[in-house]
Formats: sequence, C-alpha cells, structure tokens
Amino acid sequence: MAVKLHRCSTRWKFGPCWRVQKALNEQGIDYEIVKGPSRPGKRVELERLSGQRFYPVIEFENGSVYREESKDMAAMIRAGRLDENAVRRRSPTVGRFDSCAAPSRWLSQKQNRLNLCSRAKRFDFARDFVQLHPERI
Repeated sequence: MAVKLHRCSTRWKFGPCWRVQKALNEQGIDYEIVKGPSRPGKRVELERLSGQRFYPVIEFENGSVYREESKDMAAMIRAGRLDENAVRRRSPTVGRFDSCAAPSRWLSQKQNRLNLCSRAKRFDFARDFVQLHPERI
C-alpha cells in the first residue's frame, strides 16, 4: 500500500514527523513524502485535507487521512495496523465548514468542541435542505 506522508520540511532527524517516518521505514511501507510549510499559519492545504494544521498526516490511496499524536501513529504502524486506518473515511464536513475550526490556543477545549458541533450541525442542515427543496437552489 503506497501512502503519502505529509510532514514538515525540516531535515532534522528528531521530532514527531521523523518519528512516524522512521516507523514507516522500519516496517518497509512504501510512502511518498509531501513536505509542507513549517509555519502553522501557512498550512492551508493540510487543513483542507485533514481538518487541522498539525503534522504528521498520512494520506491513503483511497483519499482517507490518518492523524493522531505521533507516538500513537508510530505505535500503530509498528503494530502492523496502519491499514485499519485506511478504511476510515473523511467526514463530509472536513474541508468545507469545519476547515476553520482548528483548535485555537485562546479558546478552551469546551469552546472548540462547541464550534465543531455547531459547524457540523449547519452542514447537516444545509445538506438536508438541499435534498428536501432542490427547486429553491
């Protein structure tokens, strides 16, 4: 299974991106490195893809993405369970209404969860409205 590893552009051999890349190397998994911007404010494409702006992210051939803390990702890869995550499909809200809901340092976790829920509800409402009233669009 060929995957894409979205990671930072640094060459250092430590940190979260390297931890996941090293686990992929150890398991002999074919992957393509997609290096992105170092500054989180410029990671718009990563946010569109995965709904957040943190590295590393693994993108599978079927378009699904996998993102957890790097230690958990490396453990999953070393356990040989990376393909279990390939079947997880992206939420339909990712990249549309949810894309601006990346956790903010200034908001509490509860406020972030409320933001995510309200955006998901608006998406569900819009989707249902279009299905019920196609003539109004």
